[in-house]
Amino acid sequence: MNRGYFFSVQRISPDKQIETQIEAFRLVPEQKLIIAGPVAKSDEPYLHKLMRTAPPNVTYRGTVTDKELAELYTHTRAVIQSHPHEDFGIVPVEAMASGKPCLAVNSGGFKETVIQGKTGILVDPPYIDNLAKAIKGFDSKTYNPLDCQGQARKFSKESFTEKINQIAAGMQTRR
Repeated sequence: MNRGYFFSVQRISPDKQIETQIEAFRLVPEQKLIIAGPVAKSDEPYLHKLMRTAPPNVTYRGTVTDKELAELYTHTRAVIQSHPHEDFGIVPVEAMASGKPCLAVNSGGFKETVIQGKTGILVDPPYIDNLAKAIKGFDSKTYNPLDCQGQARKFSKESFTEKINQIAAGMQTRR
């Protein structure tokens, strides 16, 4: 599998604003973007429009198995996310668990999960131009996989359980 690509995974729907990614990659034709994710029947026209207008350096893989997803995360340079109203978004955390950084819009839940310059790049508006600049200047060697994995662990079930237990213990001592 070619390892010189960026990877985008999410449910394929207009609210995810995948066209932002596609237009950014139009500005950096030397870079490759692989998009994967399921699409609802009602959103198939959106997918067809995206793929009809996508430049040759953007490909759509469809719904992938867990094994294929792990393989794509393992070999990507970085993950791309562009939905400005994403409440949390598990994709950056999954990428970081794989030791990979995330390039995302500086909005929504991405501001909670991505540490600027350490586990990825958060881009400000105008998103298309600034995402293209981030892709163009991206160097995966500047990101330590252990930093990414450490950040991902903060969002693990174990970490969540530990925090809840600490809160509960604090409530017990106040009684």
